[in-house]
Amino acid sequence: MENASACWLRVGDDKEARVAHESKEVDSGTVVQFRDLQDADLAQARQLSAAEGWPHREEDWRFMLQLGEGLAAFDGGQLIGTALAWPFGEAVSTVGMVLVHSQRRGSGLGKALFTRLMARIGAPTVLLHATDQAVPLYRAFDFTPVGQVRQCQGEAPQQGFALSEDISAVRPLEPSALDDILELDARATGADRRDLLSGIARMGRCYGLHGEKGLRGYAVSRPFGRGVQVGPVVADSDAGAVALAAACLSEVPGGCHLRFDVPAESPLADWVQRRSLPAVGLVTRMQRGPDPLDGREGALKVHGLASQALG
Repeated sequence: MENASACWLRVGDDKEARVAHESKEVDSGTVVQFRDLQDADLAQARQLSAAEGWPHREEDWRFMLQLGEGLAAFDGGQLIGTALAWPFGEAVSTVGMVLVHSQRRGSGLGKALFTRLMARIGAPTVLLHATDQAVPLYRAFDFTPVGQVRQCQGEAPQQGFALSEDISAVRPLEPSALDDILELDARATGADRRDLLSGIARMGRCYGLHGEKGLRGYAVSRPFGRGVQVGPVVADSDAGAVALAAACLSEVPGGCHLRFDVPAESPLADWVQRRSLPAVGLVTRMQRGPDPLDGREGALKVHGLASQALG
């Protein structure tokens, strides 16, 4: 993966030379084996996330692992913990899918996994989304709350969504528009998310918000979990974000399960909920290191995430 060595490897390290297996006794007295998460582990990883009520399919886990790198904790042959991170250029990394088996919580396993993961990350800015229960753990690693994200989801009406929004400025984008999307995304996030955006664009459908001076925003709708995830949504105005979301919903078949992860401060969050996609969860956006947008001016904002894990 481009720039992966700059973001992941510690001084004197290389991927092949890393210790593949490490054992450690956590607080419970159990000897746990830590190693890199691998494709062969993903069936168990899906079971671990499903036990938390998370909708990730094995395909979703595989995509996330291909984009970044993960750690796994095992007790014998049983996967009991995971932690993943994704480098987005040299300046920003995102952390997610930090999971501990319900019977191993309180043993120090989550802290042990996260400590090892953070030791691999070289980016100055690290972002994550935390449940209320996980916030104290991340605070101990100098993460600071910077916002909240609503998880909104539900089923599309059988007759489709009744939408009155003007979506005449929104049109499907061809693969050749990827560079334009990346430019907008970098201005909105301060990150280089080429691998993420090219990957989800291949899975789903991209929409562009057009204006007199060219592309003003974009949105992606793709298969995820139990149905479809809409996001990222990036636009230069609140009205533009709504138009992009409406265009995505206009092509969703009746009965399809839909999910948005929307920054709570974006008006898109309220708009989505009025479309019978209620907020079913709230997580805290946390950051360690400098704001990647410091010193940048512009109206482009992220109104919808690719997912809570990926940002």
